[in-house]
Amino acid sequence: MAAILGAILLSFLIHKASAAECVTATVGSPYSTCWDIAVAASINTDQLIQFNPGLNCGALQLGQKLCITAGDLPSTAPQPNPDGSCKTYTTISGDYCALIGTKFGITAAQIEQFNANTYKWKGCASLQLDFTLCVSSGTPPPIPVNPDLQCGPESPSGGECPLKACCSAFGFCGMTDEFCNAAPNGDPCISNCGKATLPSCGGSQLTRKVGYYAGWAGARKCNPVGVDKLDLSTLSHVIYAFAEIDADMKIVFADATDGDRLRQLVTKAGSQTKVLIAVGGWTFSQGALKDRFSTMIASAANRATFIASAKAFIADYKIAGIDIDFEYPASIERNGPPDDTPNLTIFFDELRAGLGSAEISLATPAGYWFLKGFEMDKIAPKLDFINMMSYDYHGPWDAVIETSNSTAQPQSSLQDMVDSALLYVKAGVDLKQVNLGLAWYGRSYKLEDSTCAGYNCDMTGGGTKGECTGESGVLANFEIDNVMIDADIRPVHDKRSETRWFNYKGDLITFDDEGTWKAKTDFAAKTCFGGTMIWSIDQEIPKSNSVPGTALPVTDGSSTLKTLWEVPKAGTCKSYGTRIYSARLWNIPGGMDWKEACEASPITIKGVVYNTPDACEDKGFTGGMIGKWYVSSEDSHCKPNWGSNANDGCTAFGVRKWYSRLWDISSGVDWMTMCTTTPNTINGRRYDSPNYCDDKGLFGAWGVWHIEDSSCAGKWGDLKDNGCADTLGKREYSSKLFDIIGSWEDACAVRDHEVEDEYFSKPTKCEKHITGIWGVFEAQDSTCGVPPCPPDKAWDYNAKGCMDCGGGSRLMSIARELNGTAANNTVLHSAQGHSSFGRVRTHHVRVTANMSLPRRSSLEKRAGDCNAFWLPRPQPNYFPQDPLAWMNPAQAEGPTAGEIVESPEVLRAFQSAWNDSFNTPTTAREAGGWIYADPQNPQRIFIRRAQLTRSTPMHQLRPPANRAAGINLNDPESNPGGRPPAGFVLVANFHTHPMGEAYGGNSQNPSTADQINAWARGVPGIIISRRGLRSYGPQRRAQLNAPQGYPNSNEEWGGQNSEGTRIGGDWTPNQAPNQQEP
Repeated sequence: MAAILGAILLSFLIHKASAAECVTATVGSPYSTCWDIAVAASINTDQLIQFNPGLNCGALQLGQKLCITAGDLPSTAPQPNPDGSCKTYTTISGDYCALIGTKFGITAAQIEQFNANTYKWKGCASLQLDFTLCVSSGTPPPIPVNPDLQCGPESPSGGECPLKACCSAFGFCGMTDEFCNAAPNGDPCISNCGKATLPSCGGSQLTRKVGYYAGWAGARKCNPVGVDKLDLSTLSHVIYAFAEIDADMKIVFADATDGDRLRQLVTKAGSQTKVLIAVGGWTFSQGALKDRFSTMIASAANRATFIASAKAFIADYKIAGIDIDFEYPASIERNGPPDDTPNLTIFFDELRAGLGSAEISLATPAGYWFLKGFEMDKIAPKLDFINMMSYDYHGPWDAVIETSNSTAQPQSSLQDMVDSALLYVKAGVDLKQVNLGLAWYGRSYKLEDSTCAGYNCDMTGGGTKGECTGESGVLANFEIDNVMIDADIRPVHDKRSETRWFNYKGDLITFDDEGTWKAKTDFAAKTCFGGTMIWSIDQEIPKSNSVPGTALPVTDGSSTLKTLWEVPKAGTCKSYGTRIYSARLWNIPGGMDWKEACEASPITIKGVVYNTPDACEDKGFTGGMIGKWYVSSEDSHCKPNWGSNANDGCTAFGVRKWYSRLWDISSGVDWMTMCTTTPNTINGRRYDSPNYCDDKGLFGAWGVWHIEDSSCAGKWGDLKDNGCADTLGKREYSSKLFDIIGSWEDACAVRDHEVEDEYFSKPTKCEKHITGIWGVFEAQDSTCGVPPCPPDKAWDYNAKGCMDCGGGSRLMSIARELNGTAANNTVLHSAQGHSSFGRVRTHHVRVTANMSLPRRSSLEKRAGDCNAFWLPRPQPNYFPQDPLAWMNPAQAEGPTAGEIVESPEVLRAFQSAWNDSFNTPTTAREAGGWIYADPQNPQRIFIRRAQLTRSTPMHQLRPPANRAAGINLNDPESNPGGRPPAGFVLVANFHTHPMGEAYGGNSQNPSTADQINAWARGVPGIIISRRGLRSYGPQRRAQLNAPQGYPNSNEEWGGQNSEGTRIGGDWTPNQAPNQQEP
């Protein structure tokens, strides 16, 4: 056994190197144990452990040497290299210190000792793959150099970051947490770690206000701003942009007229505002002459030439100094040489010495990437002030920069300004020497999805070019204001960035206004900035020259008074769909009352002339006379939305309470005003406003509606058939009334019901018992004592005699099929109800005080034995926009048929009538109806099914010879179903021609009977055919406000010609479910 184990598990290396060395055995299998080794060596495990102090029998390593006798293990450890460096080993997958030690005859503890000073050694517990470590004593391996790193021991320079920026654990420079804090793996920031802290000031140090003036603004194709139009009254400095450097290293103007404008600017500025000349700029630094700055600062001779030129230029134009705008030294984007950085420092040393007391300023970037080309701590002492360009943090260029997020972002975020301030503080710059840059322009982005709103939307580049700026992605303030005024836009205030934005025609536009500028100026004051800087004062909202002191352009007012309104400015929302516009009135005639002048001065807002303001407010001598107009607005900020409608149950007889919270109320808008004016739709019906509003504070504004609801008027129980009543032709039914609110008797006396297809507006009588109150209904029934009628007649319950089914004043011809036969052989046929919006019987709420079920008159029941069909009255339909072009209740005429069919609800009713025309798969019949409208509320329309006479079924596949089926519309007031609501008037009729000439039916053209009917009613008729819609008769109803009767029209006979007029565009009815085509 021992021999086998030795062969499998061990190989012995027996030697007698010295008396101090032991005899050794080598572990030959990963499965070896201390017992195996002891047995093979003819010793016990206690001896094995005694010969090998510290032996861990549970962690034997393949190839490990062990003493099997007393003495020391022979040493096989590597020795240092001749140059004193350590022997090295590079780790591979699966390595750990004990295993490495076995390979080299050393221990894990020795490995830890040898690598105490090895770069990035993290100990045996965190051994790294592909890591070169020492396996002997000696100096550690050299630190590897990575040419891609910017800082730290592995970078080519091995040094710190420019501007004292943080060197991250991975060897990159920056100012954010990822650079200044430890890495996620625990590696610490290498140098200059931790972020700076902003100083705090009271604001008195904010004394400079510097404005750049773009010299080309005076030659813009629109809204040119010459020097004469500038307001310099609030500026401490104005900087004329730009001069250039010529090939001789001298300061020159590219345009000869710039010199004249600069002299005008010096004259206008006087002694109150200092004038400087800006040399360089973005275009000069990035264009064909992009190397000119580098060339100028590269040699002492060139620098001396430029400085002498600058000194002469300042003296010639009598200006205060020079502003250097080098964009940007040593930048990769312009292939700037690295020597730009030290050369620029030398340049400013010499410039200060050469210009003496003349002012020197420097335009600097706001981000680390470009600022690292400036040795700010060395340059700043030579400058009077620094203009930090704290804008253009983001722009359309982000779409093509791989490291940027191609989403729309604010170009002048206050958060970015905070980071810039921290960058300057850490770079050793005193913020009192710095002016915080403010942008008087905006950026625009073309959105990938035009429906996306706000920041973080994906964008593809710059937005639409401005009319004046003519450059994609940038808009001047006055261009942005023009867009907002023309489109009635209220921009969104993003508090996080202190910017404003809005979407316009697929573009997102981001900009600053007075409010966000103030927030940034306040930030500058509190954090010890010495001033603010504006780019550029020629992009401000233009001012009128004719009216001193105005901040907005003016518009013509009254031609009589010669007053002038400022361009009206959109304000807050007055009510739902209404925004307040305000403007100041100027040129009020001397001695005239200001309010009278205001009320007499018209204005045009969004294309609408307002003869007088809705309000005139006297703001005193400084504020002037302010006019206010309440203008209709489609702006979503003036149109809040109701949340889900909550049912609060019945609160009174026939009344149900609903409530809802109002959402999307814009900041600054009065909650209760919007609540009381915002419409809502509940159960398909529009309500212009709640019955009242409840302000619940933090929980918002809630609207409450009390709405008529038949389910709150009690519910009838099961109907009981009590047999024939005492009245001839009547059957008695009874039903118990449940869920009564209030008096039992009052509820029963007015509760309507439908009994055996007959509508009762109230019970025939009510009977109160201890168990409740019961309604008794006497319904018509021809089996209860009614005498028989001839085959072509049916019983008339009102006249108590037999009626003629085919009479002109009745409904239709007698039914040819039997649905059932009474004991007296009277023909029975139940009429079927169809909704105008489908084939499902519908229930409705009347406009009157009583509750209503689907209503059917006694006429329908009388004619129940005739082949009638019926449409129950729907409730009035409400449309979001007026389809009838019918705005003035006093108008003498109604809408045309063409205007009526613009309504999608009307077309839906037409489709329903077309479906009803095909009552079986092989037959067709004509269907029609009447259209009413409410002259007091043109958005409400009422469609009522008509009864048709002389309707003969038509066989679609086999047209009967010489039989064309036609109709006459009965008098609308004799039709079944409820009458239209009070005040509604008839405006049109319609009917179908379902067959057409090819089927033996009527063509699409109106018949003589159709024309007579339309002219007799004084309203247009509409034919629905396979080819579409055709109107005939009068073009519109005459005498709209006449009584319910049917006035004559003043039009001549055939007003729309005998064939009618095509209306409704290319609309045609869809194929009906039962419609078959050959």
